Amino acid sequence: MAEVPAWTRMGRWLRPRAVAVAGFAVMLVLMVELVAMGMARLDELTSRIDHIAYRQGAKMQATADLLDVTRQRSELLGVLLVDRTLRQQAEVYRRLEALGQRSTQLMDRLEALEQDPVKRLALEELLRTGRALERMRDAMATALQAGQINEALRLRLSQAAPAARFEELLTGAVSAQRAEMLAAMDEALAGARGAYLFLAVLGGGLLVIGAAVAVLVIRHIGRAEAALYREKERAEVALHSIAEGVITTDARGCIEVLNAVAEQLTGWRSAEARGLPLDAVYVVLDEESQKPLSHGFAAAAGRTLITRAAILKARDGRRIPVEESCSPIRGPDGTVTGLVVVFHDVSHVRAMAQRLTWQASHDSLTGLVNRREFERRLAYLLESAKTDGRKHALLYLDLDRFKAVNDTCGHVAGDELLRQLAAAMHVKIRGSDTLARLGGDEFGVLLEACPVDQAIRIANGLREIVRDFRFHWKDKTFSLGASIGLVMVDADSGTVADVLAAADASCYAAKEKGGSRVEMYQPGTALTRTPQGDVAMVHQITSALEKGGFRLYRQPIAPVTRGGGCPHYEVLVRMVDESGHLLAPNDFMPAAERFNLLPMVDRWVVTALLDFMAQEAQHWGADLESCYSINLSGASLNDSTFAEFLRRRMEAARVPPRRLCFEVTETTAISNLTKASEFMHDLRVLGCRFALDDFGVGMSSFAYLKHLPVDFLKIDGSFIRDLAGNPVDYAIVEAINRIAHLLGMKTVAEFVADQITLEKLKELRVDYAQGDLIGAPEPLAVRVEASPAAAAG
Repeated sequence: MAEVPAWTRMGRWLRPRAVAVAGFAVMLVLMVELVAMGMARLDELTSRIDHIAYRQGAKMQATADLLDVTRQRSELLGVLLVDRTLRQQAEVYRRLEALGQRSTQLMDRLEALEQDPVKRLALEELLRTGRALERMRDAMATALQAGQINEALRLRLSQAAPAARFEELLTGAVSAQRAEMLAAMDEALAGARGAYLFLAVLGGGLLVIGAAVAVLVIRHIGRAEAALYREKERAEVALHSIAEGVITTDARGCIEVLNAVAEQLTGWRSAEARGLPLDAVYVVLDEESQKPLSHGFAAAAGRTLITRAAILKARDGRRIPVEESCSPIRGPDGTVTGLVVVFHDVSHVRAMAQRLTWQASHDSLTGLVNRREFERRLAYLLESAKTDGRKHALLYLDLDRFKAVNDTCGHVAGDELLRQLAAAMHVKIRGSDTLARLGGDEFGVLLEACPVDQAIRIANGLREIVRDFRFHWKDKTFSLGASIGLVMVDADSGTVADVLAAADASCYAAKEKGGSRVEMYQPGTALTRTPQGDVAMVHQITSALEKGGFRLYRQPIAPVTRGGGCPHYEVLVRMVDESGHLLAPNDFMPAAERFNLLPMVDRWVVTALLDFMAQEAQHWGADLESCYSINLSGASLNDSTFAEFLRRRMEAARVPPRRLCFEVTETTAISNLTKASEFMHDLRVLGCRFALDDFGVGMSSFAYLKHLPVDFLKIDGSFIRDLAGNPVDYAIVEAINRIAHLLGMKTVAEFVADQITLEKLKELRVDYAQGDLIGAPEPLAVRVEASPAAAAG
């Protein structure tokens, strides 16, 4: 027999194994490829889920935030439209501007997040509507700041339709994004289930390899499910972190989810409310009729319900004013699958609006009507006099000897006197009349439908009330008088300014005739407020400048918290009149300002103070590093020679410039910002310091502070007197103090009169305090009388 070749025998032996090995290898390769494909599919599904959840969550959060921001801006503009007084609006304008910037950022973020060209077309309408609406609101804010009320009202009305459309688009976007995310996740989960089935069949065919692969697959599945669960949790956290109440229902109108805010406002837990009809849990009433409002029609009609105001009746009986909007939830095929209700509590906004409205028309000290509201009511009476032929009367009261109370006992006593006297006078007027505080110690009374004889009786009655009133403060008792100007208001009275000018002139005439009397204005009488007394006062001021008739006082300014630092004082000036009495600045400064004598007074004060500081250092050598603040008038601020005068006087007295601080009122600085800035920089080169006085009652804007080299910001006393009891004053002082510190300035609180106020200032971290609690004004230790030559230096 012929021998079979060796390679043939080997081929026979190897063929089955080779086939098996080859088949197994092929199967293994296919298995590896299929497993790799399955794993890649799972990784793709996981990445897709992560991408969908992240992008949709980001878009939902940005859309919800944009809805919240645009509503806040609308509410703030409503508040500004109600209250147009500058003092209460500074913080509101700042908040309005910040919200506008936030709205722009959110719309830009939504535009960047949307990559789908089809969906970007719908988004463009939303962004175009939102940006147009924001421009209208910015224009409305600008009109309000400029005092253009009619323009602001027109803009308010014209933005109603865009605002409704914008909220409709936003709520629709939220619904669409939620439905899109749910559909995409369902599709991804369906793909995951298909991958599970494929891998299970493959693992059954190849048990050992399949088991190993199954372990890996299960791990990947676990991670995918964990990622999906995490993204679901993030979506729920985002829903519960929204600042508005959100309720979602199914297609039947039964509740699915309440977020945390909705639970708090309705009084229902989400688990308790699930499955109940919407109207059984979220009960809202019409504001006027108090009848229940329905929401089911919104889903049935398949349209967005325009935002409306309503009263939410909570589970525990509470009634909360809310603003709500309802929008249908649509599935991928466009059918309505549920309803989403978004609402928020507006009670605090309404309370703020009411409080600001009251503050805008009333005096914070006495609670009486303020000058602005008084003039508005006077305008109404003038109109009624012209249209109906009715006659009214106006009384203008100025208190006699009121300054004696302030000078003797301080402003706290003066404020208490005004409160008591206002209450006493208010009791004596008719219910239809208006008693107002017009400013300082001046009051006004509007007597509606009042004949002349009755007006005279009421005026004399008020005069007698003031005359018989006794004010007791500690161990002192004060009596007052009232000089009253009476003007009849009829069809020929002219404008509000004409009537007030006549009343003011009549009151002044009553005061010139000795006070505590009623002076009735006679039509045709010339109006003047420059009587012979002003000429006499000018003569006394001139004499005081020549003969040294002024006296310097100082009031300490102390750190609010204990610490080091040199003593600090504000320099005050008094004038001795011809009879030897000491006059306060209010008695002679108006005449000095009217006749352009303030620059000479300022130079006298500077010269006298520098002489005092030089003598203090020479004779006593104590307190050499104390700092003195000098009030500077606007006339000296605009005097180009004042800086050179000051330099020469400091060199002659050998007083370090760092010991001088010049106080300029906020209104004076802002009236000529460029000149004030140049003046301050010139004196700072010498080493002097500056303080901005009476801050908060002038322009009340922080923008210009960046251009003024100010070391100290003196917060006006009108915000300090009631700091402990008035949350609005507290917030204003807090804002001023914070901005000043950010700009590197120290703050000084004026008119600090009690320990409670001082504790509040410590709490706010205000730097310095000045007032009766810290120390009353006292004469300088050395009397210094400057010669005319020195003052003219």
